[in-house]
Amino acid sequence: MIEACGYQNAVLDGVLRVSFSADNTLDEVKEFTEKLDLVVKKFKRIMK
Repeated sequence: MIEACGYQNAVLDGVLRVSFSADNTLDEVKEFTEKLDLVVKKFKRIMK
């Protein structure tokens, strides 16, 4: 659990845990990070 890592409660509301395995390809990881970046940018615009 994320709480066990010692994060404060204020941080826990914004945590997204992502896991990869040896079965993931580099292309899959790249695609994920690109899409995550787009989502984060959208949220930043909304949260301003």
